[in-house]
Amino acid sequence: MESKGYYYVAYGKNFYKEAEKSITSLRKVDPLANITLVSKRESPVLRGIVDTLIVREDLPTRGHSGRVECLVDLIPYDRTFFVDTDTVFFENCRHLFDYLDYFDFLAVPEPGDREILPGVVPPNLGVSVYKKNEKVKNLFAKGKEYFLSGKGWKRDASSLQEALKVEEDWLRSNGTKGFQPYWMRAYLESDIRLLLLHESYNVRTRDWMRLRGNVKILHGRSTKMDELADRMNALAPGTRVWNPVEEVGMRSYHRYVISGPPARRVRPGVREWKR
Repeated sequence: MESKGYYYVAYGKNFYKEAEKSITSLRKVDPLANITLVSKRESPVLRGIVDTLIVREDLPTRGHSGRVECLVDLIPYDRTFFVDTDTVFFENCRHLFDYLDYFDFLAVPEPGDREILPGVVPPNLGVSVYKKNEKVKNLFAKGKEYFLSGKGWKRDASSLQEALKVEEDWLRSNGTKGFQPYWMRAYLESDIRLLLLHESYNVRTRDWMRLRGNVKILHGRSTKMDELADRMNALAPGTRVWNPVEEVGMRSYHRYVISGPPARRVRPGVREWKR
């Protein structure tokens, strides 16, 4: 029988606290979850709540290097559910493992305002489910190669050819963060079968999100994750849009939850739309 489980990487003090909270939420919705965590140091607390704790003192602590190293070096299960530490589970998502009968890789697209070419949004690896096969191993290896060499994807390019010419100096001078551009380039050279999941499986608290049904996994750094999920689910299961701007203290905008044509205001900052 194929092994199935969840995979975390934590390599800093704040990540350990986040991982503990995320794993606790996962255990609550999926008590049978098998969990592997790679950590830069020993943690009795984390060892007590995961099935396997792997200590790697050599993990880089800056940027995304540690996560990239672990994605490439270890695929702990035949079917792996990778989760960033700054996530909270609100529903059991175990059924996603079954989709790997037909696909190699599952992920939610990056939020819509993070286009790397007009109309092109890469998958976000922060919540991803994948097989342990040669296609996925090659994808990760190629992603690491481009990450280390700085060969990514120019985000404001006007054409595919221009996008692929980007080199490390451009990425540094323009402040491109994360490793999604590098993975996007790796996808181009991969033959994996990729399934894009609905946003409810990776709801980013700091981004505009289109929601339908209840939030499954909330992704972000907030001390009020339960409260945010309640607000997002207030008009579930209808289709609606989450505007995070008020919630995270950025510029003053109204937040709307939308489902159909306009009807009535249900509370300050929220508009319910019914047919």
